[in-house]
Amino acid sequence: LQTNTKINEKARKKIAIKLGIENSTGEVIIVSDADCIHSPQWLSNMLRYFDDETGVVAGPVDLITDNNIFGNFQRLEYASLILVGAGLIGINKPTICSAANLAYRRKIFDEVGGFNDQLGFTSGDDDLFIQKVAKLTNYKVRFAFSKDTIVKTAGKKKVDDFLNQRKRWASKSLFYDNNMLVLKIILIAVFYLGLILQPILAFTWNPAFFHGFLISLAIKMLFEFDVVRFGIEKIYDRKMLKIFLIAELLQVPYIIYSGIAGIFGGFVWKGNKVKR
Repeated sequence: LQTNTKINEKARKKIAIKLGIENSTGEVIIVSDADCIHSPQWLSNMLRYFDDETGVVAGPVDLITDNNIFGNFQRLEYASLILVGAGLIGINKPTICSAANLAYRRKIFDEVGGFNDQLGFTSGDDDLFIQKVAKLTNYKVRFAFSKDTIVKTAGKKKVDDFLNQRKRWASKSLFYDNNMLVLKIILIAVFYLGLILQPILAFTWNPAFFHGFLISLAIKMLFEFDVVRFGIEKIYDRKMLKIFLIAELLQVPYIIYSGIAGIFGGFVWKGNKVKR
C-alpha cells in the first residue's frame, strides 16, 4: 500500500478504517464519520439488531440542512437513497447503504478480505462491502429501521460541493461485481436520459414525444413516492414530502450529470483532485 501512491490517494479512508480494525479488540465494528451527530443510545440501539445470523447492520442517516429549496431537496434525496437501500436489504438484495451509520462483525471483515479489492475507489467502504458480504458469506444484512438509530450529518452548502459528492459516488457504479446490477444501473441511466431527450424531440421533431415524457415522468413519480412515503413517515419527517414534486424534477438533470461526470471525469475529495 505504501508503494502505490495512486491507490493511497484514492483509498485513504479505507486504509484508515483497515488500520483501526486491525487494532481493535471488539466483536462488532461500528463506523461513522467525524462530522456526524449521534444520540447517546445510538450504539446500543444499533447492536440490538444483531443476532446469530446477522453479520451487517446498516442504519439510517438524516441531513442537517438550511431550510431552503436546495437544503430540503438534499435532505429528501438523501433520505430516499437510504430508504431504497433499506428496501433492497429487506428483499435480501443488499446494494447500497451509508458508511456514516454501519456496523459489522469484525470476523466478516477478515473473511471477505476487507477492502483489498476496492482500493481503486475513494468510496465503497459501504455499498461495495455489503454486496461482498452478501455474496461471499451466509450472514444476513439487516437495516436498523428505527428513529432511535438515526445518525445526523451536515448537508452541502454549495451546489458544486453537492454535485462533486455525487460524482464521487457514481464513479464506481459501473464497476460493481454484479453484472445484473450494472445492467440495471445502465437501464435506469437510459430512462433518465430519455426524460431529458423526449421534451427536446417533442419541440424539434414530433410533439408525440411530449406524451411519452409525461407518461414516463408520471410513472417515475408514482413509483418513487410509493417507495419513500412509508419510510419518510416512519423514521424521518413527513414534512420532507412537501418538496417531493420539485425534487423529482431537479433529480433528473443532476442524476445524468453526476453519473456521466463520475464515470468519465474526475472529482475533488478532501481537497485533492482524483481521476476516475
